[in-house]
Amino acid sequence: QAIQLQEGFVSSRFHLGLMYHKLKRYIEAIKCFSRVIDRIKDDKTVYIARGIVYFDMGNYSLAIQDFTQAIHYDESDPVGYFRRGFSFFYAKRYKDAMEDFVKANEYELDMYNEDMNIERNPGIHDGLGCCNHALGFFEQAIIHFDKALDMSPTNTEFLMHKAQCEYD
Repeated sequence: QAIQLQEGFVSSRFHLGLMYHKLKRYIEAIKCFSRVIDRIKDDKTVYIARGIVYFDMGNYSLAIQDFTQAIHYDESDPVGYFRRGFSFFYAKRYKDAMEDFVKANEYELDMYNEDMNIERNPGIHDGLGCCNHALGFFEQAIIHFDKALDMSPTNTEFLMHKAQCEYD
């Protein structure tokens, strides 16, 4: 309704894109986010949102492009590096992924040291574990899976990743 009433109201278009993504209507979500980007070119949040849609569609190269653009607009935000890291990982670019996870961890630690109330993202260490596992560095992978599990002990995905690594 808000889109029909105020076509130029980019916040409505952005939230509509989020809704379409949640409904797995990816093409509509991309159209919404792209229209917002046409109006506001330097908003990292919109690039991250559209990148997540591309990622969920399995289009890792376009996801990487959007996360790279988000990083361009805020080089110290760990979210862009984290998201691009997983895009690199699924594109089988493990060393690039590791570099991004390391940067995400560094920037997140900087933020945490400034404000201890910030919740840490255990997915960063899970990503590092997955990369090390894929590259055959099993001991390093286990160290990172353990760090992820220290932060989120009941996360079954992290437990599964660690178990698979121990099995391999």
